[in-house]
Amino acid sequence: MKTIVFDSGTIMDHSIWRNLPPEIMEHVLSLLPVRYLCRFKCVSPSWNSLISSPHFAKTHLHITNNTPNKPQKTLLISSSCDLSRDLYSVDFAATNPTAEQLDFALSVRPTNRVRGWGSCNGLVLVSDEGLVQVPDEGIYYNLFLFNPFTTECKELPDSPLLDLLYYDDVHYIANGLGYDSSTDDYKVVMLYSHLIVDFNGFSCITSVAVYSLKTDAWRRIQDSRYNPEEHFHGVCFNERLHWLCSTTHDSPKVFVAFNLWDENFREVHLPTLFTSSNKYRRGYRFRVVLGSCLCLVVSPYKGVEIDVWKMMKYGVRESWTKFTIANHGMPLGDVLYLTAKEEFVLRIIEEVNGVRISDESGLLVYNLKNETLRDMVVCGIPTKYTFGGNYIETLVSPNHGGRIWRHYEASLGESLKSYQVYF
Repeated sequence: MKTIVFDSGTIMDHSIWRNLPPEIMEHVLSLLPVRYLCRFKCVSPSWNSLISSPHFAKTHLHITNNTPNKPQKTLLISSSCDLSRDLYSVDFAATNPTAEQLDFALSVRPTNRVRGWGSCNGLVLVSDEGLVQVPDEGIYYNLFLFNPFTTECKELPDSPLLDLLYYDDVHYIANGLGYDSSTDDYKVVMLYSHLIVDFNGFSCITSVAVYSLKTDAWRRIQDSRYNPEEHFHGVCFNERLHWLCSTTHDSPKVFVAFNLWDENFREVHLPTLFTSSNKYRRGYRFRVVLGSCLCLVVSPYKGVEIDVWKMMKYGVRESWTKFTIANHGMPLGDVLYLTAKEEFVLRIIEEVNGVRISDESGLLVYNLKNETLRDMVVCGIPTKYTFGGNYIETLVSPNHGGRIWRHYEASLGESLKSYQVYF
């Protein structure tokens, strides 16, 4: 008897797969979700080798990225001291969303803060940013690339910019992760903006370093005049990383794109209203909406409302369009997720007279079409958490094509309860 039993109960004759031409079998497998592919590695050595290959990961990623309304999950990082910086994954688009704790632990110091810096093609960039001076070691600041689904993780080497850091220095650090198709490489960009005091007063300079996953090394490039917003991660779109920056202490904000292929900065036009309204002087957040356009989320203005701007045609100022989410008497926080059904998952925060008094927060869903708000309940969600970013499930490895199979050996027995192979 040669059958494959899926967890859905479907039975398939294994001889059908065995007689298929390799290219057809590869195409069929590339259409399946990642969770099934990881189980299918135990079908045979040839399937294991195919699904574990970098080539297959790229093929599967290409199909996923070209799927309309591809599903996304949200990474949440526990900010409660007694939960040891646990990571949670939530599918907000699910009928009954549940926060699933990831079987994954960062090698961070207990007192340090973990921060998410965005995602690209299923990889997520996070930092352990205690910025604590360790004797004979300098500043403790580590960056990690990991795949939340496969739990593969890579700790990046120290950035050369860390040599410039001082514990009592006034500085901002901003990071971003993106993919450069011209070199088939994932790149991490670190911006270190620090204050310089001289006889002419105060000035700010931003040092820039680029990490290449392919070479596993950092390079310093030319300093920039653009100073990023504090702890604002670069949003990757069109193979560019985007930051909100300033050029002087009191200058209007500018929208800057860092081209990953030539590693140069370019300014992108913001809506005209941003240069003339006091309402938009602070509180910006960027999101990528459904992979189709950039979205600028303006945090609540005195707790009244959230403005959301969408750039319908990249680089064209006139293509910015705006809609507003009214708070309906509730203290709205950040936008965590934007669904394909024109619904926005928002945090509500506990405030008294406009002052935040707790890290605990609830969730609301705003329907853009009906302009309504409703509560959202997520089972298992931590009471205190930070937003780590949205990601898609892929087979992309932070170890540059390394095998993912070893991460499933421990849980293979559990997987086989719902997936069995008989020969």
